[in-house]
Amino acid sequence: MRATTSPCPASSSGEQARAGLQIRAARGLLAFPDAAPPCHGATVRRAGVLTRMRMREGGPPPPSLSVEKEEERERNEGIRVSTLSPRLIYRPGQAGFLVGRDGLGWARSAKWVGSQGTAAYTSYQNPMQGYHGAMATFDIYNFPTLKKGFQSAANMALHTSKEAIQAGWEINPTLYGDNKTHFFVYYNVDIKYDPGCSNLVCDGFVPVKGVPITPGDTIEPGLGQSKISIKIFKNKEDGDWWIHTGRDTNNLTPVGYWPKSLFTTMRDNATSLFWGGTTVSPSNEPSPPMGNGQWPGELSAFVRDIQYIDASGQGNAPESWLHNLRAEVSNNKCYQVSSLTENMFHYGGPGGCTKN
Repeated sequence: MRATTSPCPASSSGEQARAGLQIRAARGLLAFPDAAPPCHGATVRRAGVLTRMRMREGGPPPPSLSVEKEEERERNEGIRVSTLSPRLIYRPGQAGFLVGRDGLGWARSAKWVGSQGTAAYTSYQNPMQGYHGAMATFDIYNFPTLKKGFQSAANMALHTSKEAIQAGWEINPTLYGDNKTHFFVYYNVDIKYDPGCSNLVCDGFVPVKGVPITPGDTIEPGLGQSKISIKIFKNKEDGDWWIHTGRDTNNLTPVGYWPKSLFTTMRDNATSLFWGGTTVSPSNEPSPPMGNGQWPGELSAFVRDIQYIDASGQGNAPESWLHNLRAEVSNNKCYQVSSLTENMFHYGGPGGCTKN
């Protein structure tokens, strides 16, 4: 088992306005040189893999890694982290974003005790149909009354039966300590047994310097940014999985990348895609709103500019018949999706279900 080390870069924090977007740095984020290796700090063991937590200068210290504190958090919030990785503090709700419907056991085997809602379009597992990226535009909302233990998000993901990468926006008080809307990235190298890692909490995702937005940043709806376009693609030159974001799909800026060395089954391509909304709530608690809390319609939240990226790097509109694309709704009494028309669909709902 081997762990590498690298120098820690300087940090940047405080309120910033970058590229016309009103974004506030989230708790002392680091500034990284272009394509620099991640900063290494405290070592933790995660699902049999040696991982190193990022030390963030200028912000609060990393969360305690003690099992006792983790168990106390679980009791207080009614959330249980995977017993196979008890020392990983942050457990993103997206680890079960397919709600076990594709037969992979995402939510069940991850030991998440709670309720997870989904309203999305997914491309089911097809090992013969490789995807080299995906793209979409999401409008951004906030629910300022959301409490710890609850989460509401809009995101897209690429995955195989074992590994996944994901990005979007979320309100997640458990992770961020506030009820603001944050841009997030996430990856997982063993979706059945490992909670995975969000943002810059642990090594894996490599951010680049001087970009408009960094994973974990707060996005303020109504203060200059009402939507975000996201593109995740496999770079043909180095094979890494890159993510670009921007106001629209014609004006995208690189944010960072997941090195191809992180993955095995996704080393060459992904086999399934996901676009839509997700929620998380504690057991027996009413689920939170999704999207903007409205049922799908003209005034509801949307996902548009939906494309998959082929081996040549070209974006294409997904054909339902070719890519086995279908709607996924966990409970239509709480959340729904519209039909997929012209690479766009509406989604969301008021929530309120105690079982999704």
